[in-house]
Amino acid sequence: MIPIQGPLVSICCLTFNHEFYIRECIIGFISQKTSFTFEVLIHDDASSDNTANIIREYEAKYPDIIKPIYQTENQYSKGVGVTRTYQFPRAKGKYIALCEGDDYWTDPLKLQKQINFLEENSTFSGCYHACKIEYQESAKKTIVRHKGNSEIDLGYFLKNSIFVATHSLVFKKEIIKNIPVREKSLFAGDFELRYHILADGNLKYLDDVMGVYRKGVPGSWSKNKITFEKVEKEYFDNLLVLFEINRLTNYKYQIGIMKKVEKLYSRYVARNLKLLRYKEKLVFFISNLSIFRLQDYKTIIKGVLK
Repeated sequence: MIPIQGPLVSICCLTFNHEFYIRECIIGFISQKTSFTFEVLIHDDASSDNTANIIREYEAKYPDIIKPIYQTENQYSKGVGVTRTYQFPRAKGKYIALCEGDDYWTDPLKLQKQINFLEENSTFSGCYHACKIEYQESAKKTIVRHKGNSEIDLGYFLKNSIFVATHSLVFKKEIIKNIPVREKSLFAGDFELRYHILADGNLKYLDDVMGVYRKGVPGSWSKNKITFEKVEKEYFDNLLVLFEINRLTNYKYQIGIMKKVEKLYSRYVARNLKLLRYKEKLVFFISNLSIFRLQDYKTIIKGVLK
């Protein structure tokens, strides 16, 4: 039986200039039908539009559920990791659910379904589901489902192209203690989070479409004109940090991550031919993996990324 005292789930929502989307997002939260209590932690990063006023409207109606932070200065532009600095530390739930202010949930039983599974399957560290993608620059809509193994471990995740929509994730709060504190926020911190979830246990996929990911919203990840090089280097760092904090003890997963890094770097150097000499080093290492120590591999990769 799921306990009903206190918030079992903390919903973390980041928003900035989402006045056309935030109402639908909040309605998706308060429409959840659960046998447990939950809290909604909204962080408004000094929006210059009507976003904060809409949040205040719902805060007044649901003061025991909606718990906002209203910034007067934009924290993301200062390099502050908003989720790690402001959201996770105040989360009271055993589990954390994510949904940014421009996405929304469509199934009132979403949380109940995911929490039921996690409570009954303690070896799993997280759960996600199928979703709909709405493209903001066209009328196109698509449904994204995972057609492979529904019980995903890190090795399977590394070998396959798996889309895990951030708004579909629910995971154990205890996982966040293993994520290192950074001086500057990551561009795509949800990438790193997925690796830490999988380092703790398997991730369960539910084939119910229970939310919408809006693609192409102004100011969103999908509209950010960041360079390919920065994205790739950050992706490498997400993988390497698992070694640095000794999160992996399964040798199979270590090999999988090494090969993933090599594959990513192959794509990177294909666009930067002056760095091709590093690819030769990496391929040589992979082919002679048994005679190298893990630390040697880390040294090579770190040298490449300088």
